[in-house]
Amino acid sequence: MRNPSMESQELARYPFLRAASSYIAEQGLDILRVLDDIAYADAVLMGRGRAFMAVSDGRLPAFHAADEDDVIDILISYAVARIIVSTFPDSYLINRYSRVEAEAATQRLYEESPDTIMSVAGDLSFPLEYGDGGFRIHFTDYLIYSSDIRDPAWKLINQDLKHGHVFLTKKRAVRLMQKAIENRILERLPLALPESIAESFRKDTERLKALVAEAKSRFSGSDIGEYSPDRLPPCIKHIMAMAQQGINIPHIG
Repeated sequence: MRNPSMESQELARYPFLRAASSYIAEQGLDILRVLDDIAYADAVLMGRGRAFMAVSDGRLPAFHAADEDDVIDILISYAVARIIVSTFPDSYLINRYSRVEAEAATQRLYEESPDTIMSVAGDLSFPLEYGDGGFRIHFTDYLIYSSDIRDPAWKLINQDLKHGHVFLTKKRAVRLMQKAIENRILERLPLALPESIAESFRKDTERLKALVAEAKSRFSGSDIGEYSPDRLPPCIKHIMAMAQQGINIPHIG
């Protein structure tokens, strides 16, 4: 049993990093080929759980890499989850899955050292800086990445602003990164899949369709009686459309 290196542990915790696919290739593995390999059956099962739990529960299973084999299984599970989600390229599904993965990664980043946070930020091209014991970001970038956060405490006027930079606590720096993580995951979905792969996950696709239909039904008008969507204010129409697409709704919404 080989203990996982610091680099591979980071990839297991943040499988959306660019180096993750290179790491898998270095192990001589082809994701599409391992799907039918009995040696990776647990990893494929883990991937199914990753996809379904993200949609049904809004969270991910707990992952722990005790050795390099665990690292590989976790990375394969992430790839499998993305494949399964891509077999049913519904906007609600893709947005929800990406958001849940990003939220889980953010929770892990809260516990990381500044070096690891900056390493992930660099991979994401997230414009975060670190020095003199603290994090900072240019105010223009702060406005972009905090635009979905409606808490008044996050307004620019309430920030520690010096020389054009907003100075941030570790927790706030990581929270701002969540949108960048979600964007990274979103930009790579849905995957273009061979027909044979899509067919092999047909039962999973049907299960996903049922979960998505159930989730969307919660945003239908069935619980509030008859109403005319045309008579709703534009802001409410917008919020309902966001909910139906699985887009994270700001607190004020």
